Amino acid sequence: MENEVYIEKLINSLKNRLDKNSALYRNTYFGNVVLSKVKFYLACTDEELKKYSSIPLPVDYLQFLKISNGAELFTDDYKGSRALLELYSLDKILKGKISV
Repeated sequence: MENEVYIEKLINSLKNRLDKNSALYRNTYFGNVVLSKVKFYLACTDEELKKYSSIPLPVDYLQFLKISNGAELFTDDYKGSRALLELYSLDKILKGKISV
């Protein structure tokens, strides 16, 4: 599947840029350079994904879950120690779906 290869390459490329503390330098919107942490979680198992197969999720997101069950991208002091971008875990997605 083409998307599977693309998602995997994209994540591996980002992981290769990380230092031993899972951090990398990035540019802010204002042109500053800051050190940001990146955190990937353990992948979902096939059993977890099968258990929720009745819930329609985008193919790209399902491929991401097979690599990392959520991620916190670009956490640094620039944004007050919050992740600039969070890719939700399957649990967070399901909690949001149930509470709606």
